[in-house]
Order: sequence, then C-alpha cells, then structure tokens
Amino acid sequence: MIDTPYTSIQQSDDFGLTFSNEIQSARLAASTDTALNISGSARRYKAVVRVEAEANVFVSLNKAASAPVGASFANTGVVIVNHQSEFCREVRNTDVLHFFTEVADVDVTVEFYKIEG
Repeated sequence: MIDTPYTSIQQSDDFGLTFSNEIQSARLAASTDTALNISGSARRYKAVVRVEAEANVFVSLNKAASAPVGASFANTGVVIVNHQSEFCREVRNTDVLHFFTEVADVDVTVEFYKIEG
C-alpha cells in the first residue's frame, strides 16, 4: 500500500482531499460477506467508503457484516452506507473491513489516507 497523507479537515462534502494512491474497489455479490484486509506501512488510516448503486451496504470492522434483523434494536456493530452518503472512519493496518448487501452487483470503493506513520 502506498501511503497518501490525510491533509484535510474531514468535511461532509469531501472537498479538499487529495487523490489517494490506494483505492480498493469491489463489485459485491448479494448476501455475501466481502472482506477487505487493511495493510500498509502506516499504523492508522482514514478509510473513505463510497457506494455507487441505490442499495444499502452494511459495513463492519473485524467481524462479518450482515443486514439488521428483527423489530427491536440490538448492538450489531454494523453501519449502513448508500449512494447518498459517504462513510469515513479511522482504521488500523491490522483491521479488516467487511461489506454486505442484499442486492447483486453493488460497486464499492475505499480510499485510504495515512494519518499516522
């Protein structure tokens, strides 16, 4: 992984970020957990996740992602991302991001920005 430094104050409109040298992408299959291992020389990164389709993608850290079930709230550790929102979280170089969608052929990209060497 080539380290692109994180140089912008995180804004809701994503203006000001430089192009990352490390962009991962995948076309998700329906009802399948897809894992992305984070590696690189930096210890910490900002991971910016984007979804292209009009579908919900469920994202979790270091455990399989799945769609919520049941009519009551439960602690799942899963965040919902779709084409109308972006998602930016701090991750470590030993973490694994997991992605899940109930719809076939959903494209997801993840840009990594180094925040700690």
